[in-house]
Amino acid sequence: FDPVIMFYKYDPSLGTIFSQTLKNNHKILENEIIEAVPYYISPKNIKSPFLTWDWYINNIPVGSTNTNRNLLPVATAPGTSGTSTIKLELNNIYKLFTGSAKEINVEF
Repeated sequence: FDPVIMFYKYDPSLGTIFSQTLKNNHKILENEIIEAVPYYISPKNIKSPFLTWDWYINNIPVGSTNTNRNLLPVATAPGTSGTSTIKLELNNIYKLFTGSAKEINVEF
């Protein structure tokens, strides 16, 4: 299978909300954590140093401040609205053609 990335909402109290993937035009309410879950990726351990996690917001590189590179905290300022594109590129630095990319548009 080709590698696939799915985005989910992560709740610090409940963990990953697997019941619903985040779709295009997902509405961000104040503070939220987006979790990327890769399927069919090698190596299977997502904490492997062989995997690179490159997050982008509107094509500008951003790093996850969390020790878990698959989590991206996002926040909106009160009274603002608009849309942004969040993209993740996930690659294995030792194996060509084993990476994947996923992007979604979010509203705030």
